[in-house]
Amino acid sequence: MAPNSRPPLTSRIRASFDGKRTKSEVTSPTHTNGFITQDPESLRSAIDEAINSETFQKAIAANLAKLIKPSIKSALDTIQPVVEAVYSHELLLRKTNQSVEDILLRLDEKGVTASRRESLVEPLGPEPNDGVPTAPADEGDDGGGKTLTQETPRAVTTSSSDLAQHKKLLEDNHAKTTSSLAELSSNVEVSNGKIAEALQGISDVDTKLRWASDSIDSLKSSSEQSHTTMSVLQAQLDQLKEDIGQLMTAVGSDLGKNVQALSQHGGAQDTSLFDAHTTKLDAISTDIAALKAHSDTVEKIDAVSTELASLKTSVEAGIASNSEGFSGLGSQISTVLTTLEGHTGTLSEIKEKAPHPEILSALQQSNDSHAAHAIALGEIKERSGAAPTPIATDNGSSDSTAALQELKADLASLRENIEAGLTSNNENVTSVGAKVDNVLSTIEGHKASDPSADILAAVQQSNDSHASHTAALDELKSREIAPAAALDTSEIDARGQTHASTLDEIKLASTTHASALDELKSPGIPSMGAVDNTSFAALEIQIGSIINTLNVQTAAIKELRPTSSESTEIASPPEGSEGLGGIMTTVVETLEMHTMLLNEMKEDVSAEILTTLHDLSQMQVNQTNLLTEIREADLSDEVLTLLHATTSLASQDMHAAHATSLDEIKSRSIEPSAASPVDLSGLETQLNAISASLEEHKTMLSNITDASLLSNISHTAHTSILSDIKDASTASNESHSAHAAALSDIKDATSSWNEAHSANAFTLAEIKDATLASNENLSPIEGHLTSIISTLEGQSSSLAEIKEASSHEDILANISDLKSIISESHAEHGILVKDLHTETKDSHSHLAEAIGALALGGAAGAGTSVSMDDSSKEVLSEVQAMRVVLDGTKEKVESVAAQIDINHTTVTTSITTLSDELKAEIDATGTHVTDHVLSIDLNPLTQSVKTVESKLEGLESSVKQTGSFVVGLYEGVHLNDTGVGQLQE
Repeated sequence: MAPNSRPPLTSRIRASFDGKRTKSEVTSPTHTNGFITQDPESLRSAIDEAINSETFQKAIAANLAKLIKPSIKSALDTIQPVVEAVYSHELLLRKTNQSVEDILLRLDEKGVTASRRESLVEPLGPEPNDGVPTAPADEGDDGGGKTLTQETPRAVTTSSSDLAQHKKLLEDNHAKTTSSLAELSSNVEVSNGKIAEALQGISDVDTKLRWASDSIDSLKSSSEQSHTTMSVLQAQLDQLKEDIGQLMTAVGSDLGKNVQALSQHGGAQDTSLFDAHTTKLDAISTDIAALKAHSDTVEKIDAVSTELASLKTSVEAGIASNSEGFSGLGSQISTVLTTLEGHTGTLSEIKEKAPHPEILSALQQSNDSHAAHAIALGEIKERSGAAPTPIATDNGSSDSTAALQELKADLASLRENIEAGLTSNNENVTSVGAKVDNVLSTIEGHKASDPSADILAAVQQSNDSHASHTAALDELKSREIAPAAALDTSEIDARGQTHASTLDEIKLASTTHASALDELKSPGIPSMGAVDNTSFAALEIQIGSIINTLNVQTAAIKELRPTSSESTEIASPPEGSEGLGGIMTTVVETLEMHTMLLNEMKEDVSAEILTTLHDLSQMQVNQTNLLTEIREADLSDEVLTLLHATTSLASQDMHAAHATSLDEIKSRSIEPSAASPVDLSGLETQLNAISASLEEHKTMLSNITDASLLSNISHTAHTSILSDIKDASTASNESHSAHAAALSDIKDATSSWNEAHSANAFTLAEIKDATLASNENLSPIEGHLTSIISTLEGQSSSLAEIKEASSHEDILANISDLKSIISESHAEHGILVKDLHTETKDSHSHLAEAIGALALGGAAGAGTSVSMDDSSKEVLSEVQAMRVVLDGTKEKVESVAAQIDINHTTVTTSITTLSDELKAEIDATGTHVTDHVLSIDLNPLTQSVKTVESKLEGLESSVKQTGSFVVGLYEGVHLNDTGVGQLQE
């Protein structure tokens, strides 16, 4: 074996485990083969302690923080350029507003100077009266000028020649004026075209300047990122230098001597090494034999290694899922806390609110009708149960006694089931939070609206049904049932069964009455489907109103555009003007003022309309929410309490009446009688008639119940439709009123704008009349604009080159990856929240069904014990299913925690083992490490560092060049502003 050979990895791991166990458990017994038995309980306890330790929790928290920190930093780096761009845009807007204010001030000053100039111009005097001189004012008789009569014909011919000459001069002057006006109009058109081109060039300059500012911002961000990358590289190089220094220190200064000694020893044969290797081979052979003898241990070790690998993967997946689940649970817990705070306020308001007197009176009337029904049923039982005393027979009395005892036992069990159902119902009601939340939300809806009318209508329908039932019972009582003769002893059992069936029918009738009352009351609450349809209808109405509003705005804007175009046409200056600089400045400023006024008109109108639409949409959403809460609402707490009290009192009275009737039947059945056997055919016919009439009454009552249900459903549907129509009409009236107000405001604004336009048109007409000079040559302006455009194109090309040189595709790719990751995380969170909401909704529905089943069980307490047992079994099965789900969830959480603990222990053990192996390898093969360290070539690292430094220098030079370009661009813009100002002056 070579001198530097080592035993295999499995042997070293086993030796390390054996060494640790011998150190920690010195007193434990050892076997002859060198292995120690493993204690699973101690391993489990050690794993639990390691997982529950504070260091493990802190390590998990630190790992999560390291994972989250880069995403937060990258998000902040992405947001910062956006904030800087918004700030630069705000500064540009401020500068633009300041320049507009300066232009307006100049317009006002030039308008004042123009008005003063026009006031200084004297109007031309009237033409002479055909060349005839007028006399002065003091020479006439009346003090006014009079025409002097020419006495000679020569004077007449002179005046006619002067008139002809004057007409000729006027015609020549008119022709010259017409030609000059035509020339002036053509020159003004040419100047308008050039002004439009100049405005287009200015807009292009503005666009290029904005693009240059964006390029500068991106260049700044890229330079900052490059500085950050350089700092990271420098830190890594420092760390590498420290590691190399530590390795050199660990190797020591005697490296050459150790290498020489090792080479000498390696050249000659060493007997001690052969002996040591022989002993090691013997130990290895014994270990191999022991391993072969314990094959199950090897299999266990392999199984443990595979399980550790699977546990590691499962722990990593569990940590990822737990981090996502914790983030979702935080938001859900905050939502639950806010909901509970709102429920607390709602409960206080419900406690302070007094019950409605009309509802209480209607419920009292319903209780009275229930009591009357109970009395009528008692009378019917007395009449149907009235019979002569039977003949005393030992066999019959014993059978009837047994039957009555069975009936009594059934009634006792039924009573116990009812009490147990009520108790479980009370316990379940106190533990159900979802039902309380629904009731509180419905009460909030009831506070906004007055549901007492619907409740009173439902109670009134219940009273009407009670009245019809009372009439039917009176008819039954009015029928006289003739008592039959004495019964035969052989039919005592049959009569007992008849009594039992009669009692069952009475119980079923009371149960049907209770279910009918519940069904009469339940249609007053609309279903969820109606809410959805109503919400969609409200949404359609809102969208229609928005579309109508947009159409009205479009028509108003179309009406405003011709007006602005007419004012622009009126504002065009005429031809043949002198002083082109001042006139062009006035025209340009007037056009800019018009553009600014139109923009303000559009912005003001759009802002008002958007505000109005936003208010309308908010109002519509609030109304829709209120309607949804009202429709989803149940009865209030007071009504539920009174109904529960009513049903409990009615059930207690019914139980008491049944108990008394059964006692009477028992006493009558047990009492002996000496009557002779009689014929029961008449009694059977009467009983058959009574049963047929009872069947007819049941059919009539079921038909009445169905009809009342249908009518209630139709009334409910009609009520909901009418309420929807009313709400829609109210919303449409409000939107129409808001639209009318907005249109009136727009009309007032347009009237004021029309007046301003007319004043501007009048001013421009005066300017047109005052301009009489010809157009000057515009070639200097064209040359100046051409030079500006060429300069800007050169600057744009240089900026494009700078941007291409300083672009970072990897940064953009990282940003896009980050955005995709964020969007995927948002989508996953949304899916988790939806799943949790669905599970919560399903659990709420199951709880609501269980509560309904319990309530039906309490209301139908007078029914058979079989139905009560079935409902109890259903509720119990649902509770057990929920418990199974909770146990499964608990087991999953515990398994995840156990996996985390196992993974932590595995990782700790692996790190410890690797550190021990690394130390052993360093101690055993120090010469190899030294040779490897000496053979490391640092030239590539040095070259990479030099390359990074050269890149940084090139980046600094590009940044400086960009700064010089920016300075030149700023100077060019300043010169452009100065040139434009000079042109305007």
